[in-house]
Formats: sequence, structure tokens, C-alpha cells
Amino acid sequence: MDITVVDAGANLKAFIRMDEAWIGSIDIAIKKARTARFFDMPTGEIGKLSQPGGSLYNIEHSNGGLITFPGGIPLRNSENEIIGASLSGWGAGVMIMRYGYEFTFVFFGTAAILGALLVCLIWKAGPRTHTVD
Repeated sequence: MDITVVDAGANLKAFIRMDEAWIGSIDIAIKKARTARFFDMPTGEIGKLSQPGGSLYNIEHSNGGLITFPGGIPLRNSENEIIGASLSGWGAGVMIMRYGYEFTFVFFGTAAILGALLVCLIWKAGPRTHTVD
């Protein structure tokens, strides 16, 4: 599983990847978050509109390639302004369809926060080197 966070300009701000996650899911996770931010709607909704005959048919070929299946969600602040997008990764789409956006967002959001804290702790600790005489 990969978790990606992009800012309001769709720039990558955070990325966490489980050790056993498929390498190909890295690109998918980043593109899902960017897609959600580009269009300010969940990627699953874009997917519905991009089916043959839909108003966004073939949109996945724009912007260097988009991901139009569930998993990317725009992030909003308390004033309901879009501040970025997140919740991307293998398994997120299945959880959204089964449990809804709110539960899935809390689940992955908690995982992302814990992962980010771990990254900060590791970065702050810095590399440890020892010399032996």
C-alpha cells in the first residue's frame, strides 16, 4: 500500500510505501492524488464520468496520464477550501466502496500521520555511524 499527499498545486508533499507494496503502485498512487486535485473530485467519480459516452471520456490520457478509479480524494480545510489531495494507494478503492470515504479517510489518514511521524523521527535521529579502532 502507498499513501500519497499532494498540495493545492498538485505537488508531491508526502509519500509512504509499505515494504511489500507493488513497485508499479508508486506511480498509480501519485497519479491518483494528482488526479483528485486537478479536478477537485474523488477519482472514483471521475472514473464514472470517463466511461464511453460520458462527459469526460478519455480524460485519463490528459495531463501526462490520470488514474480514474477510486482512491484519490481532495483534501479540504475547515473553510471547505481545497488544500491538496490524498488517500491514494492499493486497497483504498476497495475500502471506499465497502466502507465509504469517511471511514477510509480516517483509516488512511491515521496511517499517514503515523508514517509521517516515524519518518520525522528517523530523519531527526539522522544516520548513526560508528568507527572501530
